[in-house]
Amino acid sequence: MHELEVIVLDEPRTVSTPRELAEVIGSRVDGGNHFMIASATSAYPMLDLLVRDQYAVLHYFAREGAAGDQAASNLADPPDEVDFPHSSSGDTMSMPGSALIDVRTADCCVEQFAETLARPTLVDWIEL
Repeated sequence: MHELEVIVLDEPRTVSTPRELAEVIGSRVDGGNHFMIASATSAYPMLDLLVRDQYAVLHYFAREGAAGDQAASNLADPPDEVDFPHSSSGDTMSMPGSALIDVRTADCCVEQFAETLARPTLVDWIEL
């Protein structure tokens, strides 16, 4: 696994083991969290993860200034929208059900990114 910087609701943390990564990614504030994940030595590529209860939204940015890619929904019957925490000040962001994936798949994508620092292959992607 690559050493990563994980920004958790505006607070940077460095992780270097799968256990540390799982612990950080598993942290929740009122059922949700927002993570920006990149190599400890470079801000890009970056994986951006929003979580709320069993739902997640995943974005991948290959480089600065790129619009990025969004994981395509893998849910059969998602809710219309879900509010996700966006910052430590309590700001939230509403995302449509068409952008939601399940948290377990998102966690597996984070694990794959930690190994490869490349866009995860476990989901389909929509270019933004």
